[in-house]
Amino acid sequence: MGQLFGAVAGALAVVPAFNLLVPRADILGSEHFPAPGVQVWASVSRLLSQGASQLAPAAQQAIVVGLVVGAALTLLERFVPRKARALIPSPTAVGVSFMIPFSNSLSFFLGALVAEIVRRRRPAEVDTTVTPVASGFIAGESLMGVLIAMAVALLAAR
Repeated sequence: MGQLFGAVAGALAVVPAFNLLVPRADILGSEHFPAPGVQVWASVSRLLSQGASQLAPAAQQAIVVGLVVGAALTLLERFVPRKARALIPSPTAVGVSFMIPFSNSLSFFLGALVAEIVRRRRPAEVDTTVTPVASGFIAGESLMGVLIAMAVALLAAR
């Protein structure tokens, strides 16, 4: 219930805040608003609309490598013995890690590592602590990002 209300309240707050912080969409990807996630999805959009021929040869080769690695991980996940499956990285997680900034991937890894340590040392507390603490970190990082963007916008306006 809390997540539902939080999502609605967040949507009502984020749209006006975004419009205040980002006056024009064309500044996304600029020096002031680098928005690496936006750049990744804009590149995917260009790829889908213009085709792979517009990519550099190295990028075309990387797509083939990614396809082969993703397929291999998926097949390994399905056909290796059950005990070995825990050692195979998730193809989805590997793919997502290439589409988000390294700092986010590192944060996900560190959070999962801490959660695993808590699970091993205090298994009874995992269900009641890991998700709320992780949610707090995510919300805190988001709020700090907005505060920093507001500070940059205010300083640039001077």
